[in-house]
Order: sequence, then C-alpha cells, then structure tokens
Amino acid sequence: MPQDGAPQSGPTDGQDSAEDKVGIEYVVTPEDGAIVNGPDQVKVGEDLAFQVELEEGYAVAFVYANEEELQADHTATGSELENSVAYYYLEDVTEDTVIEVQLDGAMALDLVEYDIKPGMEQSEINEVLKSTDKEEVIVQAGDYSDKTFSVADKTLTVDGTVTVKGLSLNNATVQGLHEFIFPEDATLEMEEDEIFEGADKLIVKQDKGVVRINGDVEITEIDLQIRGDGAPYSVLWSSGTITTNHAGFSVEGSNVSSGYGVYVQNAVKGFTGNNSYVSFSNHKGKNESGLVVNDEASINFTFELTNGIFKANNNGLNGIQSSNAKTGQTFIFIYSDVETSGNGTNKGFTSSGDGFSYGHYKFVSDGSNRLVMNNNKGKGLGGGSSAAAGLYMEGYTVEANGNNSIGINASKPMIGYDEIVIKDCEIHANDNSTGIELSGTANISDSTKITAAENSTGISFKAPATVTNSTLNVNGNRTTGIKNVSELRLEDSIVLDDGATTAYTGYAGSADGTAVMILSSEETVVTLNGSSDEDGDGKLYYKSFLGEYKGDIQVQNGSLQASSPITYPAYAQVLAGGAYSPKMTKNPINTNGTPVYRFDLHEGYDHGTLLKNAGDGIWSFTYLDGETPVSYGFRYNESGEDLDSGAGNAYVWTTVGTVSYDATEGAIASANTATVRENARFADDVVINGGGLNLSERTKPEAKKDGLNFGGWFIPADGQKAAEYAAAGNWAALYEQLDVRNGAVLFDGDVPVDGSVTVYAKWLPINKYTITVNYLQWSEDGNHQQISDSVLLKNADGTTEWTEGDSYDVSGDEALKKEISGYTFRNMEGAVSGTNMTGNVVINVFYDRTPSTPSGGGNGGGGNSSGGGSVVTPGDRNPGPGVMIDDGQVPLADIPEAEVPMSDSPVLIAEEETPLAALPKTGQNQTKRGLALFGLLSGISLLVFGSRTERKKRLF
Repeated sequence: MPQDGAPQSGPTDGQDSAEDKVGIEYVVTPEDGAIVNGPDQVKVGEDLAFQVELEEGYAVAFVYANEEELQADHTATGSELENSVAYYYLEDVTEDTVIEVQLDGAMALDLVEYDIKPGMEQSEINEVLKSTDKEEVIVQAGDYSDKTFSVADKTLTVDGTVTVKGLSLNNATVQGLHEFIFPEDATLEMEEDEIFEGADKLIVKQDKGVVRINGDVEITEIDLQIRGDGAPYSVLWSSGTITTNHAGFSVEGSNVSSGYGVYVQNAVKGFTGNNSYVSFSNHKGKNESGLVVNDEASINFTFELTNGIFKANNNGLNGIQSSNAKTGQTFIFIYSDVETSGNGTNKGFTSSGDGFSYGHYKFVSDGSNRLVMNNNKGKGLGGGSSAAAGLYMEGYTVEANGNNSIGINASKPMIGYDEIVIKDCEIHANDNSTGIELSGTANISDSTKITAAENSTGISFKAPATVTNSTLNVNGNRTTGIKNVSELRLEDSIVLDDGATTAYTGYAGSADGTAVMILSSEETVVTLNGSSDEDGDGKLYYKSFLGEYKGDIQVQNGSLQASSPITYPAYAQVLAGGAYSPKMTKNPINTNGTPVYRFDLHEGYDHGTLLKNAGDGIWSFTYLDGETPVSYGFRYNESGEDLDSGAGNAYVWTTVGTVSYDATEGAIASANTATVRENARFADDVVINGGGLNLSERTKPEAKKDGLNFGGWFIPADGQKAAEYAAAGNWAALYEQLDVRNGAVLFDGDVPVDGSVTVYAKWLPINKYTITVNYLQWSEDGNHQQISDSVLLKNADGTTEWTEGDSYDVSGDEALKKEISGYTFRNMEGAVSGTNMTGNVVINVFYDRTPSTPSGGGNGGGGNSSGGGSVVTPGDRNPGPGVMIDDGQVPLADIPEAEVPMSDSPVLIAEEETPLAALPKTGQNQTKRGLALFGLLSGISLLVFGSRTERKKRLF
C-alpha cells in the first residue's frame, strides 16, 4: 500500500488482457541510494503514481519519464529524516515507460564528521594530526595556505579542494573522500585540471619551503599538486616508496628561481604509479631538473608508471636526471603517454639539457601511446657527452625532433636484455644534430618505421645492429644518411636514402627474401663469405654487413660499375684449383629481376683455366652455382685489352632496352651517355654492344630548372597514368605518381626486362639563408652583452637572402670591424667564411670595453654615422667574393651557448654606406633542412565525469 498522502492509481480490472496494458521500468542511479515503489504495469490511458524512498544522505536530483522531466507532486516527512520520501504523478500513460531517478549525494556532505576545519589554529591541527587514537583524519574543503600538515602513520582524507602552505608525509596515505576514476581518453595535450575535474584536490603552495616524503607513502583518488619556487628543491624524498592509484602527483615550478622538482636520496626504493598523472615540470632555475635521481640515489631505484600520463617539460636542465655512475637506475612506462620536451631552458655553458639523461628506459605499448622528446637543448634521450642510456622500446609512436644534439642516443641494453631493442615503433627523429645514435648492439624489428631527416646525420650505428622487417628512411639529411656502420645486418627491410650521404650508398630490398645492405664507398671490403684470405692473394675479405646471408641482393641507388678497391657483395662458392679463385656476385640486380653478374678482377695473378679468352674482347668465366659449373661470358673493357694489363671496369650482359628521360617542367642539362631529342625536355639512352649493356659507359643525364634543385629520375607508380599526366601537363598528378610512398622507385640506371622504360624528373625547392652579425662585449663567464645592433650581410645581388650552395668570406678582422665608442675590437667567432651554404650563419664580433670615457661619433648602438659610409673589401686580401651590409629591421639570431640579451630592433647598415666586395654565388644541390617544431596543443574538450555519488564508508 502507498504511504498516506500518496496519489493513487486508477481502478484496475482483473479481466483486462495484457494487450490493454503498458510496462513500467524503474532505473535508480546510484541504485543503492533509493527504493522506488510503484506498479510495473498500468492500463493504457490511465495515470501512474509512484514514490521514491531515499536512503540516508541522498536527495533527488531529477526524475525522467521517457526522457521528459517530472516534478515531484509532493513530499512526505518520514519518521527519522525530513524529506525522505517523494511522490510523482504521470497522467495518461499510453506506451511502455522508463522512469529514471538520478540522485544527488550532496546532502551527505553535511553528515561528514570533519577532524580539521578552516579557521583552526596550527596548534589545533598539529594536535589532531599527532593524535594516536585516529588512524584517519578528514579535512574539510577550504584555504589553509598559512598552515602546514605533517602526517605520519595515518591516512589524510581530503574533501573537495584543500590548499596548504606545507606538507610532510611519513608512512602516510593521502586520499580523496570521493571515488575518482582516471579517464581512459586523457591525452598529453590536456591540462591537469581538465583531467581531474571534479576530483578532490590537495594543493601545496610552499614559499621557499620543502615538502618532505619519508617511508612508504600512498596517494590515491586525489589530485596532489605541489607548487614551489625558490627552494633548493620542492620535494625532498628521503626514503621508502611512493605509490599512486587513480591519482595526480605533480610537482611544478613557475619561475627562474625554481629549484629541483623532486630530489631523490639513497634510501628511496622507487615509484609505482597506476592510472595516474605525474608531472615534474617548469623548474626553471639554472641547471635545475624535474626529477633528480643522481649519485646520491640508490643504484636500484626504479620508477614505473602504467596506464598514465607523464610530463617533465621546460626545466632549467633535464626532465629526468639519472646518474651516470649508478648504472642500475630504471624508468619504465607501460601503456603511458610520455613527454619530456623543452628542457635546458636555463642550463649552464657546459651542461646538456636532455629530456631523459642517463639511466635505463623501457617503453611498452600496443601502438596507442606517444613518447614526445622535442626541442630540448641537449638530447631527447641520452646523457652528457656520452650516450650512457639503456633502451627497450616497443609499440610506441615517438617524436624526437628539434633537439640541439641527438634525438635518441642509447649506448646499452635495458637491464634484463642482451641488446638495445626497438620493435613495432614509428619513430620521427628530425631536425636534430643526429637523429638516432646507437652505440650499443641493437635490434630493430617488427615493422618499425624510422624517419630521420633534416639532421646532419640521420642514423649512426656505432656497434653491430640488425634490422629486420623494418624501414629506415634517411632521406633529406645535410651530411650523411647512415654513418659509422660497424656491422649492419638488414633482413627483409628497406633503406631509403636520397644520396645526401657522403660515405654510403643506399640499397633496397623486399620481403620476398631479398636483403638490404649499406655499401661503404671507402676502402671497406664487403663480401658475404667469411673473413679469411680465401683466395691466397694476401687480402682479407672481411665479414660483410650481411654475414652469411645467402639471399639475392637488389640495388636501388647504387652504381653497377666494378672497381678494384671495393669487393662487391658476393654470393658464390670459392672455386677449387688454380692459383686464384675470384670472388663472385650473382645478383638479380634489376628491380624487375634482370640477371646481372658481378665479380672483381685483380691484376698480376695467373687465373688458371677458370678464365678463357673467347675472342673479340669476350672472356669466359666458370663458377659454381651450388654444385653445377656455370660458364659466364663478359667483356673486360671496350677495347678488349688483356685482363693482366690492370684492374678496371667490367662489362656485363643484360637485356637490350631503351630508357626515355622526361625532364617534366625542366630541361636536359647534361646528356652524358643519353641522346637529347629535338625538344630539350626529352632524352633517350639506348643499349649498346649489340645486345649487351656497357654499364661503365652508361651515365644518366641531368636536368635543370630555374629556382629548383634536380631530385633525380623516378620510375612512376603507374607508367600509363604518368604518361597521360605528362602529356597533359598535369604536373601535380604526375608528381603524386613519383612519390616513393605511392610506389615510385628512384631510377638506378637498370633497363627493365621488357626493353623500355620512361623515367621522370622530380624537383626540390632551393633553400634560402641569412648571415647575421652580432656585436658583443666580451665576458669571461660567457655572459656577453650586445653593444650595437645586429646586421644582415648582403650578397652580390644586393639582397640579404643567400641561396643554398652560395660561398662567402669575411675572415679578415677588418672585414666586419667597426668603431664603437668606448670599446676596442677583440676578435670574431663563427663561420667567417664558407662554401656551399647549407643553413643560416651567425658571426659574433667581440669587443673589450676601454677605460676611457666614450666621445665622438658613436652612441653605443652603431658604428660610423658620418658621410656616405665606408667600404670594407675582403677581396683586397684574397681574390674571393665580397659581402655588403645594409640598414633595416633585422631579426636577431640565436648566439650559440651564450646568454646574451638581444636588442628588439636591430638595424641594417645601408648598402650605400658599407658595400663589400662582390661574391659570386655557387650552387650545389643539397637536401633541404626544415625546422620541425612541435607545438603543444591545449585540450579543447572537457571531460565530464560521473557525479560524485560513490562515497567511502565513512558517513555518519
């Protein structure tokens, strides 16, 4: 029966059929907060009445009937609590209806018995916290910013937001009063307050004070924010462990006086975080780091975060500073987003400024997490002048861009592993000094894709490495794509190298068993079969990058011309008999499978019966294919001279064919062995020697186009479509066909088996650069001060934009010297001369302050200001090109490793005032260097968490 005063449903008739009734369903959230009394069926067209009986501490937030809100008809007073029952009435029910009752636990707040409340004196708070009869202390929300909480051997429970001046934790637990679930969709771009919206918070705002942590401390279901400036460190962690669960633990600085974030001492065991946000950022004091685990910390210190977010950004020195001496310190991130960017903002002259410095690092994910290490003044991951960092990386998307030194620098395996491991990762290491440097034995595998572009060096292997089923893209580096190869084994992998390397040539393979290798252009001997003097000629044939690999080799960017200093990759058996057993190469060397054979010729040896002169300059060579002798004919050189006359070029047989060259929007600049057609856009290269191809004579033509660099000849992804686009002048569509990502291949000079191919020219932009001159007062401590406006140097064309490949020379002291009142010229530093420009140039001109009082024409901000100006001609001293200087608004360039306050308005010296001798420009194709700056994006969506209805069992 309904309670007194409740509205009644209309009369029912037991004879009505089920078709005349509609169903009623009741849903209560949270389900244990109330009981709903009402019928589960009513007749069609009748009214529905039901009541909501509330549990202690709950109130009705809203009630919906099929998503339309209902208002309570009236309430009745219960025997123990007021407003414990609410009544609702719904007229004329004609369909199945869902009644949703949403409850609010806010009434429970008034029933919490608080131990600490706003307005209490420090002595009263101390007495509560020191009490031995309380294992849990509950703090009411409020401002305690003039109070310090010292919590030992008990639980501190925070309701709402509590702000304190200081905090000390000793074998303590800090928790929120209400349940908080760390959101699965939290991202690196989100701010802490967005992630913890609605959560209980404990905010520590110490002023030159220190938060002290001792013993085992647990932080759960609360956002603990520590904000500190000015002290040597914000948190002194002396001993024990820290465990976080569904919590935030952030230690943040805000200005240049901020000390270390968290300083770890020897008795500390480690940190374990689950579903947590952890941040040690913005500690901007000089040489101050976010998390400091240095020589004072234990060698066995371990930091581990699972399903969380970690940030250590914008610190004065390093994000994480581990010890180079304590080699067992480890940092493990499992399914967590990690960022250590922008560190080194206030580092010392000789300091690094790394994201991760030293230590062992393990990152494990399934492809859903990011690791970002951008724009650090030192390395993204590494440490000091040596790598000194262990690494295991699996399933991460990695950004290591724009670091002043190395993007990723690892020297040893992660503890527990035999080698550096990088598997199933996508890595971008661009615009660093070196993209990736591995100086320990390494294994890269499982479809890893590495792009290392716009660096000086793309990837440096300083120890043996194996690359399996992966791609190394080192296109577009300024000096070298792959460098310092000790022993590189590549299996079913691809190397993309656009020829910007100086020491290595890139080769590409496929997943069908062909291999990939890097061939040294120095005097390194590269073979496949061992490291012994197998042929008795006194030369050692060193073990190749491929070891004992027996697969075929496929060439993409290499020369097919034999020469004596290099032993080419060989797949062959050492022949028995005779005084000399040549090394052989059996290569389906064309990408389309045309068979070509390669071998080396050595002068001065009796080749025995294995080599036979077949006449007309053709020789026959017999080798073993397995156990079957095979005769192979070849031509030693065009004239057919005797083999013993000296080592030289070898001619090999292949299919007859024609290569047609289309310069697209450019023109043929140098035909070489090709023949130019009437239209200079086109050329053809035809096979010679009556069915054989003289590879040593084949030299691809070059193309040119004003304002662009020639990027090479490419075989399009779809030859038929490419021909249609080229005929129609649809260059944008054609260039899509020439993109290697769409299946295009850089043409290496091979002729396809079908006898013909058309290749197309690709064009690359020419970079523009500036030469900036800064005038500075010399300081022994490196804190040089600007004493006159910076200037930009003009080229021979009278502009301040220098073209990639230009040359310049201002190396004489007099070339840029100018009189500055009160100062005496000292010296110049920087690249005062150069050929083949590949980037912006900064020259610093240093002066010493004179003791006399300045007078005359200078005002400290410029040089001579009289007349029509002066002329400085470095060409008078050496017959090279000169440089002009001009007035104007000049953006100041960064001064390397010096902290110099720059003027906001630098001025150019007018062209008519200071002309320098003209310099001729020189051009050379170089790879573009771009600046890949990663901008952190602020979160743009609010996370809406469930209302705070789940509560801990502490209500009274």
